[in-house]
Amino acid sequence: MSNLGCGPGARALAPHGRAGAPNWPPMKRALVFFLALVVVAGAIVGVVLSRTHTDKVTLPSREVDTFLHAWARDDPADMATLLDRPPTDLETIGSSLVKSVPGSTADYTRTSLSGTANDATATYRAQVTLRGLGPVMWDGSLALLHTKQTGWRITWNPNLLYPGLGAGHHLTVQRTWPARASILAANGSVLAGAQASVAVGLEPDHIKTPADLAAVKAGMKSLLEIDPTTIDKLLVGSAAHPNYFVPVVTVPRNAAYPHIHDTLVPIPGVIFRATTGVSSVDDALGAQILGTVGDVTADGLKKLGAPYKAGDQVGTSGLQAIYEKLLAGAPSTTVVIADANGNTVRKVKTFPGKAAQPVRLTIDLATQKAAETALAGTTQNSALVAIDPTTGAIRAVVSKPYNGFARALSGQYPPGSTFKVITSTALLAGGDNGSTPAPCPAKITVGGESFTNFEGEAPGAIDLATAFAKSCNNAFIGLADKLRPDALGKAATMFGFNSHWTLGVDVAGGSYPTPRDSAERAASAIGQGRVLASPVEMASIAAAVASGRWRAPILVTAPARTVNPVGPPLSPVVVSTLRSFMASVVRTGGTAAGSGLPLDSFGKTGTAEFGRGTPPPTHAWFIGYRGNLAYAVIVEGGGVGGAVAAPIAAAFLRALPQ
Repeated sequence: MSNLGCGPGARALAPHGRAGAPNWPPMKRALVFFLALVVVAGAIVGVVLSRTHTDKVTLPSREVDTFLHAWARDDPADMATLLDRPPTDLETIGSSLVKSVPGSTADYTRTSLSGTANDATATYRAQVTLRGLGPVMWDGSLALLHTKQTGWRITWNPNLLYPGLGAGHHLTVQRTWPARASILAANGSVLAGAQASVAVGLEPDHIKTPADLAAVKAGMKSLLEIDPTTIDKLLVGSAAHPNYFVPVVTVPRNAAYPHIHDTLVPIPGVIFRATTGVSSVDDALGAQILGTVGDVTADGLKKLGAPYKAGDQVGTSGLQAIYEKLLAGAPSTTVVIADANGNTVRKVKTFPGKAAQPVRLTIDLATQKAAETALAGTTQNSALVAIDPTTGAIRAVVSKPYNGFARALSGQYPPGSTFKVITSTALLAGGDNGSTPAPCPAKITVGGESFTNFEGEAPGAIDLATAFAKSCNNAFIGLADKLRPDALGKAATMFGFNSHWTLGVDVAGGSYPTPRDSAERAASAIGQGRVLASPVEMASIAAAVASGRWRAPILVTAPARTVNPVGPPLSPVVVSTLRSFMASVVRTGGTAAGSGLPLDSFGKTGTAEFGRGTPPPTHAWFIGYRGNLAYAVIVEGGGVGGAVAAPIAAAFLRALPQ
């Protein structure tokens, strides 16, 4: 068979009709094909590797996290190193929200990161926990650029701190306090609350002469009880601005105000400015019990914490301080975007506040006024407390001077012969009665200690009832010496001595230490030695006789307080006898006879020795009750209870509404 077309330039046909393919054996063809595949694959891998190496991107995760951590710890210097154009006010605006509520914390966490070799975008989750309020959360973003000179830098824009934040803006909080609640009397009338007031102050450059200054001090002292040294301190402190108003005291615009104004306004340098303040309607209750309201101090801020800030008005003493958070409530707090002048641009979130709640006391204003009237003419330190015997509710409390120590509640004194109510209880419980012989010699010796009656009296052979009416010391010492050693202590505990109870304000009860020997036990039988009691405790003893059992006094009824202790019921026989004893004190032959006390009243005088001297000075006491009101009166260093304290008690009863 001949080959067709054989000649110059002609190609033979390859097997299977493929022109130009070498006619190789099958194994050789497979090897050639494999080598061709290797070459192609290598070329492809080279291209891929080359392209991967060229396009590899290192995103700025370290830079973003460093910035967020610096922000969380309020480190504007570290934050600035990662910004392309850090603002000059970064220290102010960077953590303005955290700083607006001291004690707050912040956390910023990266949530995503994407980009190229030259620019990137990061997102973060923010949570600022405002102390005492709660969290404020948002999602923000950061734009970043990369250059060979600087590396990665965050592009500054105010809204990277919070979405929508503009130039000069910052996050902060605004607070709105509710109106401060009042302290109320038992019937709901206001004892202390917001009312129109007047700030009485000075304009130093109008005080030109020593005579002017003397007039300022004298007027402030007599009308407002301002210590002259306070005026000196205020004037020294205002020396840099002699034409500024220097506030001294804020007074309510009440019935007493016109006299204050008319007397002080002619004095050079005294200035009056209308204002609204929290003040008390009763001076006697004011500073000592109700307390005062004023600017919060640094120590006060530490104790109160959030949401209080410098410049806030808070209770600074008395019940106003003790019940500050109840009376003040809590402010509503709004997180806002504010401009450089503090004006609100936009509200972000509001935390609701808490309404202020009043505090209600057991004080009865009519009884309170009667107590103040009774002590009005007393120039010595003194106190009067009145109690409802059936409940223990304090109806009146007065301590003089008004701006001094709250001696009616917190003062502790030897009770003297008023303690004979308790000694009589121990004697009656031990089997004695009113007819029990109670010899009262002028002098008696117990445990090597000699005791004499007041002013050397020696009524001789009398019974217990007469000894109580005449308050014969040695009769009680002699009878008590025959009691069991613990009898007086047990009787004292039945009347609240050595028990713990509270009023809401500082209070002292009665203290009966275990006598160290028979001589001290003899002294304790007449309320001397180491026995101490407050006027409110002694009023509660008179109340116990009136009601038949001792009850711890109560001052605050709202908010409800823990129930105060109540003593065991007194024996009906003991109660009946004590009442007859106390009735005899105000009648003919008793130590309070002639004091003006009504014959249907009950009481016990006390003349309690204290300090040193021959004879030692004495406090004048009287405790008693009439109807549903028990009371105690003390005049420090006043002398004889029947001659000094009992007439004050009589004046108190006369001043009560009939």
